[in-house]
Amino acid sequence: TNLKLQEYNLCLDDCNYILRKLDTTNVKVYVRAIRASVQLGQLEMATSFVKRALQQQQQQKQGGSNNSSILHKEERHLEILSNWKDEGNNQLKNRQFAYAKTAWSNLLKEAPSAIAFLLGAAKSDLGLGLTDSALRLTKRILVQHAQNPQGCWVRGQVLFLMGEYKLGVQLVQEALRLDPDSSEIK
Repeated sequence: TNLKLQEYNLCLDDCNYILRKLDTTNVKVYVRAIRASVQLGQLEMATSFVKRALQQQQQQKQGGSNNSSILHKEERHLEILSNWKDEGNNQLKNRQFAYAKTAWSNLLKEAPSAIAFLLGAAKSDLGLGLTDSALRLTKRILVQHAQNPQGCWVRGQVLFLMGEYKLGVQLVQEALRLDPDSSEIK
């Protein structure tokens, strides 16, 4: 299946198709959609799948204890992940980079290729002066999505700190070109 193949976008496409056209109550499909969303770092989407699934269970009154318990387990897991994400963002905002790094590291254990989590971890490492680690993380971001403005911006800052001034400035300029309205990049 696409989930096992780590084709998370394809998995979501398949799940959405099944839930729209074929079977709106299939708990296994909801769980696949939830897990694919998590792997993409899209916790809000995963939460909406949990809510829809629980609502469908309630409407169908077929929410056998096993199906409901699976969904509630996913819901609790998402709450933990969402709390880590909020903590990571808040700590970055407050410039508490070591605490932010812990939160993003926990998220990366759950979803190692999620761009949003990689980006939070890279920003934390940049704030801590861990340039080699930030460089590796931004490379992983840009390999997945070469035109990610935040990835370019963080990588540009890292390279500048490492003495690669020309390349650092080029990447920051590329980030501005990709997202000229970003308040963080300016």
